[in-house]
Amino acid sequence: MSPADLTHDQLQALSAGAAYLAAFLLTSIGVWLAARGLRSRHTPFSVGVRHWPHWPTVGRAASLLASVGYPYMMVLTAAFSAGDVGLTPVDWAASLPWAVTLVAGGAVWVGALWGSHLRRAGVARTHGSWLSVAVDILANEGTAAIARGTLIPFAGPYWGIWLAPLAKMIAARANPHLNARLNRAGERESVYLGWALDWLAAVVFAFGAGIWGALAARLVGSVAAEVAARVAVPRAPAVSSEEASPSL
Repeated sequence: MSPADLTHDQLQALSAGAAYLAAFLLTSIGVWLAARGLRSRHTPFSVGVRHWPHWPTVGRAASLLASVGYPYMMVLTAAFSAGDVGLTPVDWAASLPWAVTLVAGGAVWVGALWGSHLRRAGVARTHGSWLSVAVDILANEGTAAIARGTLIPFAGPYWGIWLAPLAKMIAARANPHLNARLNRAGERESVYLGWALDWLAAVVFAFGAGIWGALAARLVGSVAAEVAARVAVPRAPAVSSEEASPSL
């Protein structure tokens, strides 16, 4: 398909998605290079900056503002369709039975797999505050909404929903912070959990529950994973400020 074959709506969606992806890549790589530069210096200032305890809070706040604010602005400017993002009204009479069944069944599935994996891997679980979990849920669903808003105009309302979590996983691998977490036992599991919740949320969204059903799926799935982790393994110390970084 050449650019001349694209409709105006498709071009708008593609431009909006590409702009967010470019900003994400530039920011994540820039922060990574800045952190490497600080690690190569051993002055009191560089050490103080590296170990500033509020970096995780700043990172999560920036991620939340970008991932939630951006798709909302794109809907207001008509670059994204409100239906593709998931902001249109939901027919709960038809969707609620499916949503409850899928969320409950998906939570059991996530919890069982999560607990089983942690027991086999023998790694201590890491878990921040529930406020940080809530922020991550909103940020991850926000980036999923951006992916849907970009892909559904091209792939259609069915395949676009399924391609969104796949596109998130591929784009996230360009984040050097996430790649470093994937190489560390005890942290890679949290990345895998986030990806699993992306797919669970996509299933619930596909059955008509909209963005609210997807958020509920992520929340219930996170609770199930935490319960399974408490049963499976002891708790590890919190991740240091130098290592913590929000994912795509």
